[in-house]
Amino acid sequence: MLDICTAHLDALVSMDTRNPPRAIQPDHDVIRYTTDTLKSTGFDVSLDNLGDGSICIDAVRGESDVLVNCHLDTVPDASGWNASPFTLSKHGDALIGLGACDVKGSAACILTAASMTDTPARILLTTDEEAGKSRCVRHWVREHAGEVSCVIVCEPTGLKGVTAHRGLLSAQATFQGRSAHSSDAAAASSSATHALVHWAHGVLSCASICENNRFNIGRIEGGTKPNMIAADASVRFGMRPAPDADPDELLERIKSHASRSCEVEWSINFSAPALRAHPQAPEWLERFTIEPAPPVDFWTEAALFAELGVPTIVFGAGDISQAHAPNERIAIAQLEQGIHAYANIFSSDHE
Repeated sequence: MLDICTAHLDALVSMDTRNPPRAIQPDHDVIRYTTDTLKSTGFDVSLDNLGDGSICIDAVRGESDVLVNCHLDTVPDASGWNASPFTLSKHGDALIGLGACDVKGSAACILTAASMTDTPARILLTTDEEAGKSRCVRHWVREHAGEVSCVIVCEPTGLKGVTAHRGLLSAQATFQGRSAHSSDAAAASSSATHALVHWAHGVLSCASICENNRFNIGRIEGGTKPNMIAADASVRFGMRPAPDADPDELLERIKSHASRSCEVEWSINFSAPALRAHPQAPEWLERFTIEPAPPVDFWTEAALFAELGVPTIVFGAGDISQAHAPNERIAIAQLEQGIHAYANIFSSDHE
C-alpha cells in the first residue's frame, strides 16, 4: 500500500495548486485525479464550484456521520528549493515536494485508505484553504449542518489528535494626519507615521497582548519624503488569540493604544475563532485509537467545522515545521502509518 500512496503523492505534487493565484477550476488536473480515484473506490462525488478558485469535492460512500476533510491547495513555493518543487524526490527516509507535508501527504494517505476499505465514509476535499478566506469550508458548514457527528481535519500533527488551537485575526489600520513642511515643529504632531509608530510602541510594550496572543506587525506603509509630514500611514497586523481569549476584547485593547487626537480607520481582513476542545472529543480519539496532543499555536479550518457543535479533531501526517518551507518533506514512515490510521478511521466508524 505504501507504493500506491507514494504514487498518489507523486501525482498530487506534480499538479500546480499554489494559492494564490486562486486559479483552480473544475477542469484542473487535481480535480479530475481525485474525483476519478474516489469514484473508482465506490464514492459518489459531487462538486460545488464557488468561483475564485474555491471548489468543494464532497465524496460519499454509503452513510457515514464522520467527515474527513483535506485541502488540496498549497502556498507558493518559497525561495531556496534545490530542485523543482513539483517533482517528488526521495532524500534518505523522506519524500520532498511542494505540499508533501501540508497536506498532500495526508491526501495521498486518504486516497489509499479509501481503496483499502469498503465501509461507508465521507470525504471533503477543498481547494482554497491557503487562499485565506475558507470559502469552501464555510459553504459546506452552512449547507450540511446536522449531517455529521465528528470531523477530522487534515493538517500536519505527527498523526496525533489536536482538539484545541489558537484563533486567527488579520486587520489593517489607516492613520490620518495633515501634510506640512517638516521644519514646522508644531506640524510633527500631525504626522500620521508618528501616530502609527506611537501606537505600535504601545501595543508591542503590552506583554499580555503580544506574548500571550502572538501579535505581529506585518507591514507598514506611509509618508512621501523625509521633509514632508505624512498625511497618512497604514499598518497590517495579525494575532493568534489563545483558545480561551476573547478576540473582540483584544482588538478593542489594541485600538485603545491609538492616540485620540488622530483619526484611525480600522478594518478586519480575516477573522476566525479558536478551536476549543469539545467535551466528547476524547471519546472519539479513543474510538479511532488516536493519541491526543496538546493545543497548538497554528490555526486550522477545524475551528469553522466546530461551529457545527460536533467534536472536531486536527489530525494528519507530517511535522508542522515543514509546512511552507523550502524543500518541504514528509517522513516515509509517517505516510505508512497515516494510511493505516485513516483506514482505521473509516473502519472504526462502523464497528
